[in-house]
Amino acid sequence: KELLLQLTSGDRATLVAVIPRFAGFLREHMQLEERVLFPFVERTLDAATKLRVQREFDQIDARAGTAEAFASYERLID
Repeated sequence: KELLLQLTSGDRATLVAVIPRFAGFLREHMQLEERVLFPFVERTLDAATKLRVQREFDQIDARAGTAEAFASYERLID
């Protein structure tokens, strides 16, 4: 939670200092998904359920403005 607050502070120096920690967090998170979650989903869910889950995630991303959030981080870095 602290890391997320630092990332969204809007302060460039804080963002630059926190990026390596955040990158490490994301790397670990993605590795866990690749090793545990995705294989479990592939073994457990049928095709129709996988499609429904993907559509629901797409709707969540659209409501959350995920693309806009990433664009704001890129502007801070530039």
